[in-house]
Amino acid sequence: MRQLLLLAGAVTLGACNMHAGEEQEGTLGSESQALEASGKGAVQESLRRPPVLRWTRADDELIAPVWKGNDDKGSLYLPQWRGASVGIEEYVWAPPSGDCRQLKGTVRVDWDSAANTAHIVMKYRGLPRRPSVRRTEGVDFFPDPFHDFPKDFDNGVYRLWVIQGADPVIGTFYYDPATLELLGSQYDFPEGPPNGGAVIPVNIPLFTLSGSASFEPDADGFAVHEYTIPYDNLQVESGDFSVARISFVPFNLCLGQPAAPARGQARPYVTPWLPVGQGPSFKKLLHSGLTFDIQLENPLDATAAGGNLPYVFGGVAFIGGPSFQGGIPNGQRFSLSAQIQNVAPIFKPVPGGNGLGCYSYLNEPHVTATNHCAP
Repeated sequence: MRQLLLLAGAVTLGACNMHAGEEQEGTLGSESQALEASGKGAVQESLRRPPVLRWTRADDELIAPVWKGNDDKGSLYLPQWRGASVGIEEYVWAPPSGDCRQLKGTVRVDWDSAANTAHIVMKYRGLPRRPSVRRTEGVDFFPDPFHDFPKDFDNGVYRLWVIQGADPVIGTFYYDPATLELLGSQYDFPEGPPNGGAVIPVNIPLFTLSGSASFEPDADGFAVHEYTIPYDNLQVESGDFSVARISFVPFNLCLGQPAAPARGQARPYVTPWLPVGQGPSFKKLLHSGLTFDIQLENPLDATAAGGNLPYVFGGVAFIGGPSFQGGIPNGQRFSLSAQIQNVAPIFKPVPGGNGLGCYSYLNEPHVTATNHCAP
């Protein structure tokens, strides 16, 4: 039991460290620290005008996030690169040509608390049109009982995921006391713990995400998509749901490492879509680690209300980027495992790079781990 309590404490500490690290560097967009655009040339000039719905010189020049304004009214303009910011056990896709040199995206968000709006404009160049995804079970695809998404699909479309990193939302996960297997969380059992309450409850932090509607590039590989959501409550573009919660947890407590949770089994757990009204405000996103990532999705599975996916997302990451100061260079990736563990370096090379010869890979799989219950 002591080991189980340590597991809960260690995972919680990892999220607390993640939040604390950001606070030490200063809160981006805070009222006490009004940040003006730090870019130069076309980038700085672009923030003085409304967003342009075509690829511009500023999109080419942008190499790091640029902030302007404060919590109540401001702008964020950031670049996105392939594989820059993806989750544990996500498949990072590469074009069949093996050429990633032209891939780039930018995201601009303009928020206004008085108008209760956050307007998102995303632009991409070099996107393959209607690509296919093929994965191999046991190699780069592992069935997940708590995140049931398809292994393969054709005619793929793109969706933007807005991800909130360090959030003080803690989920209660229920484990079977006899087998130590994960039964689910409070989101699976809203009426209370299963097994008549005979469970081992473990508190684990949750990330938060919402998403855009699907979109496709034109014949030249250019895509632009925009939408507006309420400032006071994060929700998906369609307005049918607020957010989903995601975490990376051991499916059996014997496979977790209490003192080093990112070194044990850490598999994706995703809640169902939550009703409107349960999302954080955009102000909270500005204070807690904001990331944008486009993923490839199966258009045939968009059967939930508003054309959303019933399994939330398909785990095929492509082009993304975090919003912290300085950004992340093209060809590098932000390591979520390193951040959870609070160890350096948190930037690591993208396997195969983002030039000629780029290839698909499974990011930071933690599917198996040492069984600490074995004699």
